[in-house]
Amino acid sequence: MTTETMAVIEDPRGSTVRHHWSDEEQGWVEKPHPHTSQPWPANYGYIPETWNPADEDALDVLVISTDPLETGSEVNVRAVGLLLRPDGDDKIIAILIEDPIFGAIYRFQDVPAEQIQLIEEWFTEWSQVGQWRDETLARARIEKAWKRND
Repeated sequence: MTTETMAVIEDPRGSTVRHHWSDEEQGWVEKPHPHTSQPWPANYGYIPETWNPADEDALDVLVISTDPLETGSEVNVRAVGLLLRPDGDDKIIAILIEDPIFGAIYRFQDVPAEQIQLIEEWFTEWSQVGQWRDETLARARIEKAWKRND
C-alpha cells in the first residue's frame, strides 16, 4: 500500500523566504522566514484536506524532487517518511511521483542520505530535529489527518 496524494507547494527548494496564500490579496504573499535564513532543503508545502492540531493547519510536507517546484504548484506525491517534531508539528517527507530521479522511491530507507542530512541541517539551525519514521507511519499520519478533517 502506498499513500499517494496531492500536495500544494508554498516554498520552492532553495528559497529563503516564506510564502502563504492571502485570501485578501487573492495571491501568494512573501515574507521572511521567521526562524532561519538558510534555503529550504526541499520543496515545502501542505497536503490539502488534512488537519494538524499542533498548528491548527493542514499537514506539512517536504517534497523531494530534482528541480525546485513553483509556489502554488499542485503536485502528486508519495509519502515515504515522517519527521516527528518535538513541538508536535510533524512533517511528512514525500517524493514527487513524476520525478525522473527520485520518482521510483517508495521507502524511507531508499531516500538518499544526503537528502535527509540537508533536512536535518535545516531544522538544526533553529530547533531540535526530531525523530525519523518510515513510510508506514507517514501513511498512518496522513490517514489520521484526513479523518480528523472529516
